[in-house]
Amino acid sequence: MAFPQEVLIAGPHPAGLAFLGKRFHLGLAVRNPNTGNPDYANAFWDGTRMGFGNGGGAFLNFGLFADVIYHEYAHAITDYAYRPGGGLMGPIGAAIHEALSDYFACTLTNEPLIGERLRGGT
Repeated sequence: MAFPQEVLIAGPHPAGLAFLGKRFHLGLAVRNPNTGNPDYANAFWDGTRMGFGNGGGAFLNFGLFADVIYHEYAHAITDYAYRPGGGLMGPIGAAIHEALSDYFACTLTNEPLIGERLRGGT
């Protein structure tokens, strides 16, 4: 089965109209946003898009794992939900972002761990 290259949000979404028509690219490796290096072992939400690294040689492509995708997608939902009120700022805001993203990724996959197979193990 081929992995989808992108997801288009076309219907109602809990975060509201801000997500309508958004395209999120999946499985396409991005360069390190800080250095431009193509070998990037991380994933991120930067406020406008999700990015998934190719694993940097030590890991598999981050965009091929549902739990990682759900985690980053939850960052997007949290960002859009809280942005009108000024966003979640500082270390406490960052902790809330991570907690919500972890919670939703683990809930959607019904697993207690995130990214446990990124090294290619079983």
